[in-house]
Amino acid sequence: FRYTPWPAYWFNLNIQLTYSPLFAANHLSLSEGLVKMIDDGKENLIRNVPEEYRHNAAALGRTAAVDLYSPLKVFSNRDTTAGDASLELGNLTWVLHSYWLQYRYSMDAKLKENLFPILKRSINYYLAVMNKEEDGKWHLPYTYSPEYSKGVTRDCNYDLSLLRWGCETLLKLNDNDELAPVWKDVLQNLVSYPTDGNGLRIGRDVAFNQSHRHYSHLLMIYPLYTMNWEQPENRNLIEKSLNHWHSFKGALQGYSFTGGASMYAMMGNGDKALTCLNQLFDRYVKPNTMYLETGP
Repeated sequence: FRYTPWPAYWFNLNIQLTYSPLFAANHLSLSEGLVKMIDDGKENLIRNVPEEYRHNAAALGRTAAVDLYSPLKVFSNRDTTAGDASLELGNLTWVLHSYWLQYRYSMDAKLKENLFPILKRSINYYLAVMNKEEDGKWHLPYTYSPEYSKGVTRDCNYDLSLLRWGCETLLKLNDNDELAPVWKDVLQNLVSYPTDGNGLRIGRDVAFNQSHRHYSHLLMIYPLYTMNWEQPENRNLIEKSLNHWHSFKGALQGYSFTGGASMYAMMGNGDKALTCLNQLFDRYVKPNTMYLETGP
């Protein structure tokens, strides 16, 4: 009924948001299409990485059609010809988080069998481009934190959070794999999330200092929950980071408030979660219950 600025699948947020309610809502039949798309697209997921990594890696750029062809240009040393979209290293790993939820809510052994090799390839791309620096820690090269203006940075929190989740999940799936010692080493020696006085940064080289609709730098809090309210040592950082994110108003959109509501709910703060949801309903949800932003 209207032209859309989004005639594609977006893999740095939109796909994940679309499918996120289906698992807990017990509508797994509706998310089977996502699983099938990933399974059917394996060859292009491999083609999406630079040729020297294709023997064991896979990735997914920002946007694609159903065939999932969307190449990346992430290397140990920055490719100065690479645009922001081709530096979003974490997209496939985040999409596979939805695949993981499909498996966990169904406990379908076939899903587990199919998920493991593609998640392994996704993490292998990280392993191929990261470096251990003088501090003895593994560091990530220049990648892009989705949606953030001038968000190209080393040790990008978007990628660090997904790399940690990926290694933890691979060990849960098969802790006897030949790469299990590598995943354990990464978890033990990966650089800490870059922070400053305001909380979590975009990355090592980029502070969070402008309005940002995406919570790409906060994925470890939600939806991955690898940093969570049950860890007393992280509570101050979680609260400070969330408050700082929402303190800049101009670019916030509807999903900024669903993400915020989910984080406040994790914290047990129902009042603030409700405030976030009411802002979503009042400002973005139309009378027909549909969400409208720039276009449908």
